[in-house]
Amino acid sequence: MYKCLHLSGIIFVSTQFFDLYLNRKNYNKVFLNISITGLSFVSLSKNICCIAMQSRITKLNQSISEEEIFALRSVHSSHVEAMKNDTESYPTILCSWFPFDDEKMPGYLLANLCHLFMTILGATGVGAFDTYACAITTFLKGQIVILREKCRSVFEDDSENLTKHEFLMRIKECHRHHNKILWQHKIFNSIISPVMFIYVIFCSITICCNIVQLSLGKVSVVEQCFVMEYAVALLIQLFMFCWHSNESNVLDRGVYESSWWKGDVHERKLLLLLAGKMSRPLIMGAGPFTELSVSTFIDAT
Repeated sequence: MYKCLHLSGIIFVSTQFFDLYLNRKNYNKVFLNISITGLSFVSLSKNICCIAMQSRITKLNQSISEEEIFALRSVHSSHVEAMKNDTESYPTILCSWFPFDDEKMPGYLLANLCHLFMTILGATGVGAFDTYACAITTFLKGQIVILREKCRSVFEDDSENLTKHEFLMRIKECHRHHNKILWQHKIFNSIISPVMFIYVIFCSITICCNIVQLSLGKVSVVEQCFVMEYAVALLIQLFMFCWHSNESNVLDRGVYESSWWKGDVHERKLLLLLAGKMSRPLIMGAGPFTELSVSTFIDAT
């Protein structure tokens, strides 16, 4: 049943592209269609991504659950950070082609019912995907902070009474936790990277279309407000992912913030190996061509 549901979404998005082809000589409709159809295509890609990568999502959820349980039983104290028309004789919700006149009754009513259903389908898909992505992003950020604190407290204040075995156990725990974060980040990046690649492209195209649409001088005040609101919403969402991805390069700081000078030569070598292992930033990708970072956000906008 859910496969038939998402198949209907694929067919509907195809009609949006067909409507774009039919109205290719009407620049105002073209720019409006691209803005709306872009979001529909991103929504469709997220739905397909969730279906195609169910096994990876399940593994990632299970791994996160295990890590949360482990953290609750750990002696270390942790802190987990919690965190969309062209004005016609009749206004329409989306831009699409129908094999009937959708500007007059009863075709207009039927078209809007179809648009309403597809909007609900797309909005729930986007909402579920983005909520899940924000939750995982926040979790990974929180785990990075926790691991940084673990590295910082390797010696603690009573370092003079710290035994060799206890120090090695703490170093081992830091390596175990870092390997867990690397695995979770790799799986999450493989899930979100294809969608974010499409999103970055359409976000850039949509912003360009909105600017050209405003410069045509045929847009009402209400339409101007809609265009600005739509563009701002896209930018905020893209910036959120780029900012969280850019904030991951803090892992190795915990090692240097510890009382490393109190250790002997062997302990310092172990700390140096740990710092080198953690020096690689955990930045999410947007396809195979770019990364989600603040510089990417500036280039896209």
